[in-house]
Amino acid sequence: MSKLFSPLTLNLSEKQQTTVRNRLIMPPMCMYSADSEGPRVGLPNPFHLEHYGVRATSVGQVVVEATGIRPDGRISPQCLCVSEDTRPEDFAPLATAIKEKGALAGIQLNHAGPKASELVASPRISPDSLSTSEISELVATWGHAAKLMAEAGFDFVQVHSAHGYLLHSFLSPYTNHRTDEYGGMLENRARFVLQVLAEVGRYLPVAVRFSGTDWLGEDGLEIAEVEYVAQWAQALGVHQISMSTGGIAPDASAIPVGPGYQVFAARQVRAAMDSMILPVHDLITDEVLEQRWNQTSEDDESAWRDYCAKVSAVGIILNGVQAESILATGAADLIEVGRPLLANPYLGFKWQAELGEEVELPRQYRRAVIV
Repeated sequence: MSKLFSPLTLNLSEKQQTTVRNRLIMPPMCMYSADSEGPRVGLPNPFHLEHYGVRATSVGQVVVEATGIRPDGRISPQCLCVSEDTRPEDFAPLATAIKEKGALAGIQLNHAGPKASELVASPRISPDSLSTSEISELVATWGHAAKLMAEAGFDFVQVHSAHGYLLHSFLSPYTNHRTDEYGGMLENRARFVLQVLAEVGRYLPVAVRFSGTDWLGEDGLEIAEVEYVAQWAQALGVHQISMSTGGIAPDASAIPVGPGYQVFAARQVRAAMDSMILPVHDLITDEVLEQRWNQTSEDDESAWRDYCAKVSAVGIILNGVQAESILATGAADLIEVGRPLLANPYLGFKWQAELGEEVELPRQYRRAVIV
């Protein structure tokens, strides 16, 4: 059996494990299909149930698109969001639609920050514009949204800290010019996202998406710094790390876009996950470490690796052979496939056939021909 279509056990928390049927993930992709006004603003509708439900059939996990933790955190007016009126039952049918097809149901919680639509956020918020009390309020708001998603039946939350949105804009020295405990050295620039991860983890297993580089050289966030942040995130209980790149600046240097061009970020962060030497951060206390790692021993390297956060690669991964090669070389634990899955909702079955494996189609489609 290929690695791509073999099951994988995830340590969702120190007390909870689950096994996904394969290593494929449908990543979050904005669909711009929610109501922008009225009584159902920002809520899933029949389009979302069909869109995610059908694509959950052939993958191991689905992560629902960027969902604003409050209305002014939406990327666009047509994005999903949580508001004061949102109830668990508003999102529960979406979680159910995914899980009924056998996939793990995650949802990405985001605040678009400096990249929010001016139609929903005026003025936009940025690292330099927020007071420490406003940051604390946002941390609590992330927690509130996570609690709601837990009650709606989602298996985990992915915190969005990539692509130039609010948390990424704090991480990057290109956009964070603060001089207090949230700016300057990496430990401070990472403080906001680490506080969010800890808060979200109180309610639901937590994953995170990072940009591995800003493609700005020394002026921006670079992979060596992201390795440290990923290790801190793991220490706080993060069970999956999605590695993308870019999004912080329109004047980024030439990006070598092509098949698998972002895999390097997953490879380097996955190697960092294996390290048993943790960089120092004041949020990573002995109590936190004991809670997270009490099932492993410093002398048991194999147990440590089994318990580490799993890392996923994303970015122009176009066929099953390419995906299998990424896993086989140890560059990543999981594969995210986005736009190809938009064109073919049953893409996982096609890739399984490409790898020469027997395909078990849903009962209704067993007469189908895979081409």
